[in-house]
Amino acid sequence: MNLLSALALQLIGFTSVTLAQYPIKDEPAKGSTYDYCQANVINPEKYTPLFPEGELLSVQLFHRHGDRTPTVFIPPKFQVKDTWNCAAEVRAPTFKPLGENRTLHNLYINQCEEGAIHCSYNPVAKRSLWKGNCYDGQLTPKGIDQLTETGKKFREIYVNKLKFLPENWSDANKQLYVRSTNVQRTEQSVASILNGWFPLKDGERNARPIHYEVIPTQFDMLSPNSQCTKLKNLNAEFKKS
Repeated sequence: MNLLSALALQLIGFTSVTLAQYPIKDEPAKGSTYDYCQANVINPEKYTPLFPEGELLSVQLFHRHGDRTPTVFIPPKFQVKDTWNCAAEVRAPTFKPLGENRTLHNLYINQCEEGAIHCSYNPVAKRSLWKGNCYDGQLTPKGIDQLTETGKKFREIYVNKLKFLPENWSDANKQLYVRSTNVQRTEQSVASILNGWFPLKDGERNARPIHYEVIPTQFDMLSPNSQCTKLKNLNAEFKKS
């Protein structure tokens, strides 16, 4: 009997410095460290159950968002020559969340030419903004690929190998609880991983609704939140030490 499977997304961000199409790694990195911008991923061929004689009842997956653009301005001396392009419509997720105010989108603007910041009047912005049409903290095409590939590997394990989840999304959707932080890149990451996990089949629509829970940022505990009294007190003690 399959109990509730949980897929939750935790907001933990790392900045990548390029949009190059890095391959998804199946093998462990050499030495005791890994690629800062691409951690090792699970290998379905080498996967073995922790307890072969046991029965899998529940799975909880906590996953961060994929590769994103910087969330702060970059000083000129650290600027890279790469162009951050997020305007490829073909990369839009086929899963779309429900709700009037929940849409996944890209902003097709050039932040230094056509956007809200007019660089001709703001020399600081001209030296600090990256090239391309991505806004700050946006999930990049590489990030979408990362999560989609991860979803494919989960499918190989939990659908094909262990038969823990149904093959079709319409059936699996009833057994999944999906959670995301209230940030666009994490919501889009959820859609991307589900695209790889349950890909569209011939004849299906180009968009499928998904139900997922989002808690207001002020009360969300998936990332450090000062609304938590114990955490607030610990931070205060830390600052005194």
